[in-house]
Amino acid sequence: MQFGAAIHDFPKPEQSAQSIRTVCEMVLRNKCGYMGPTVSSLAETPEDASVCAEHAPLLTILSGLDMFRLPKDPDVRDASISILKAAMASNTLLASFVSAASDRVTAFKAQFLDWQRVLHRQLPEQPLAAAQIALAQRTYQASITAISPAPSPLLGLASDSMLALITPHVHRRHPNSPSDPFETLGQALSRSFPRTRHVSYNLQEGLTKTHLLFLGRAAAIVFVLCNQSSAFIEHQDEVVGALHQAMRARDAMPVEQRPRKILLSAGDPRDLRDAFEGWWAVCCYEYSQGALEAAAEVLLGQRQATGRLPVAAS
Repeated sequence: MQFGAAIHDFPKPEQSAQSIRTVCEMVLRNKCGYMGPTVSSLAETPEDASVCAEHAPLLTILSGLDMFRLPKDPDVRDASISILKAAMASNTLLASFVSAASDRVTAFKAQFLDWQRVLHRQLPEQPLAAAQIALAQRTYQASITAISPAPSPLLGLASDSMLALITPHVHRRHPNSPSDPFETLGQALSRSFPRTRHVSYNLQEGLTKTHLLFLGRAAAIVFVLCNQSSAFIEHQDEVVGALHQAMRARDAMPVEQRPRKILLSAGDPRDLRDAFEGWWAVCCYEYSQGALEAAAEVLLGQRQATGRLPVAAS
């Protein structure tokens, strides 16, 4: 969905941003149910509004849109980028805003511009499809990042141990995906630990008695975080707080009775910004099938995590 360059139609840019936010959130998303990316076209910015054009990309993101088209003028483009960087440095533009926009664009690409869909239209004997799929899998494997230097806690765990996989409820990447994308991770873990129990949670509802039951009984816990929208940051913080509270009693037990704890970020690695003492932390950056299969290999100790964080998690 593309919005015209209406940033100049109001006496104050803030008024235009508020108007766009109203249309985008209340009309498009809440009433019409449109959850795809939104784009602002700034290519036709008048020459006498260059200062406004420099600030337009920042106002575009703050108004709830996901992408913008910059004018061809290199001076205006460079000034816009500098303003965006300054806004992120001062927290005027939160990283979560950018992450939420990125998630919507990624979901759109997965549904309509997915290279796997294109390749699947080719005959299976064609070598291009196999080569591209292998390349994608190697990329996923190379990107998995372990925050904790120690080996995976699942190494040496008896195969008949109960493993609790607790994952967030997320939207499907495209219609052909499983109803719960994290089923891929659960299936991969269950091949080594048949007593894997997969329970999902909703950020707005938090942890329920069912989650607390498995947190209290499992010999190993894999807890997944995936903050998809700035609107849910507060709820995610509440879930993390409830997780810490639920684990206090077990963490006070003798070492041999404590569960093995793994924290997996399947989105922005800044999900790990809070202190998770005693948790083995790892990032796979998204919840596609390839990313989760590669993450499972690292969790099971079948592959080393060789990725590096693109940002500071703290």
